[in-house]
Amino acid sequence: MRFSVSRSPSPVQRTTRRPTNAYSIHNLTDDEDESSSSSESEEAQVLTFSHAGTGRETSLTLSRALTRSTPNPNPEHSVDAFLNAVRLRSRVDPIEEYQNAERAAIKSTNPPAPSLPHLSQALAQSYSALQAKRNAEEMAAVLTMVERLDIQRKGKEEEGMRRVKEGNKGMWEGIEGAIRRDEEKKRLEEEKKKQEEEKKRQEEERKRAELKAAEDRKKAEEEKKKKEREEEERRKKEKEEKEKADEQARKAAQEKEAQEKAAKEAQAQASQAAAKTPSALQEWENAWTERAALKKLTRAVEENPELRSVAGKLRRKLRTRVGQVTNSQSELEKLADAIHEIISPTPAHPSQIYTALLSAFSKYLLLQAETEVTAKLPIAYPLARLVWLVVARGHPKLLEILWMRFVGRTGGWGVAVHLTRKPGVSDNEWRKIIGRELEGKNDPDDKPPTLETISQYTDRVVGQLALYAALLQTSPLPSQIRLDSILPPFRLPKLWTWLARVLNSADLLGSPSAPQCVSVVLEVAGDKLSETYGGQFKKLMKSVGEVVAKGVGGEGETGARVRLGLMIERWEKEGKFGLEGRQVER
Repeated sequence: MRFSVSRSPSPVQRTTRRPTNAYSIHNLTDDEDESSSSSESEEAQVLTFSHAGTGRETSLTLSRALTRSTPNPNPEHSVDAFLNAVRLRSRVDPIEEYQNAERAAIKSTNPPAPSLPHLSQALAQSYSALQAKRNAEEMAAVLTMVERLDIQRKGKEEEGMRRVKEGNKGMWEGIEGAIRRDEEKKRLEEEKKKQEEEKKRQEEERKRAELKAAEDRKKAEEEKKKKEREEEERRKKEKEEKEKADEQARKAAQEKEAQEKAAKEAQAQASQAAAKTPSALQEWENAWTERAALKKLTRAVEENPELRSVAGKLRRKLRTRVGQVTNSQSELEKLADAIHEIISPTPAHPSQIYTALLSAFSKYLLLQAETEVTAKLPIAYPLARLVWLVVARGHPKLLEILWMRFVGRTGGWGVAVHLTRKPGVSDNEWRKIIGRELEGKNDPDDKPPTLETISQYTDRVVGQLALYAALLQTSPLPSQIRLDSILPPFRLPKLWTWLARVLNSADLLGSPSAPQCVSVVLEVAGDKLSETYGGQFKKLMKSVGEVVAKGVGGEGETGARVRLGLMIERWEKEGKFGLEGRQVER
């Protein structure tokens, strides 16, 4: 028995229609399965067994995969059998050669019909080509459909866009139409408003024009009347000025004549007074004696507790009022009324209290002059006016008491007399006579008081002399005061007498206080003396210049003497001293 192994024909491949996707395209996995199955079928081997004597061959087809996968219990036997079969196959068998030749001849005479594998392969190839063509057609159809769907989609999108655009266009046209309508409505309203405003403006302009025309007419009439009135006033004023100039010239002549007459009368009065009145020393002694009587009366009030209590309260009120003096006539009137109510209320005070209050009021006036007037000289004028206003309210005795107080606090300078110390007069008594104060007598410590310096004494005397000069130069006096009722020490000729006494006293001119005392009297009352005495005052000023040149006040008072000389030079250039405050403020 021979064994032969021959390749069996490939089985006819049966094509199984694979499921396709939605676009009739085969899955790649199916094709891969088909290729793998065909390769496996091609690798299958056929084992043919020929039995001798029977002429029958038995063929067994074993797939290579099966042979690989079927385990062989005797591998050596299988290998030997395979090798023997190969040897037998490689040997040339005569019978086989004959048979092969016979088959070849038959085959060449009668060509063999196609075998089933070939048919199957051809059919498979034809089917594959058909399937490929069909797939291509399906793919083309799918692509065509996709293109058509894409075209439809684009058409729908374009249609949608067109509709959206048309809708938007319609919407915007509606919006723009509404805006245009609103704008048109607004424009019409604005035009209407402008027309109304223009109409209103034209009406206002018309009214203003009418009003302006009326005002212009009225103004023209007023201007015309004003010019006529001004012309009338000008003529009237010129007439009045002419009359006034004539009147002033007449008054000037009369005043000049009156001044000359008054100067002559004043000189005559001074001469008569000098002849009739006591001397300066006698005048001082009289005032000093009256002052002693006044102090005795006030001491009696102080010794009476009841009177002292009443007088003390009223004195404090008086001191407050004196500190409120201003250069306003209305304020001075109010202040004089208040002082009058304190001094002479209803019912009236006892005579002792009344006299004590007048004495206290005089003292406060002099103290105010010592402090305030020394610092600011023009304050002397309102202070003097206050005195005259109080006197005008029914208190002429105030001048008597003020004169006593003034003489007592200024020593001999009040009446312009040089006092000499008499034998037996103590230091304290002499200090009081010449008006020197003690410093520190009211201090709470136990230190003894000291005598004030000459400079301090001079400052106090200068302040009091400023008040005295302001009193004598005050003009006009209140209408309630009769000129003949005024005491001689408070009349203007007394200042002329005072200056004459000083200039004629070598002792007074040698005093350190002389330059300042003469300066303050001239500065406060010099303008009034110049108005009253005219040319005589020029002679007086010439005499003052001479004493300045001779060294009034001594060598230690150079500053005060120079100041007095400069004041005289200024008066000679300007014709006045020009101290402010002479004219009261209304």
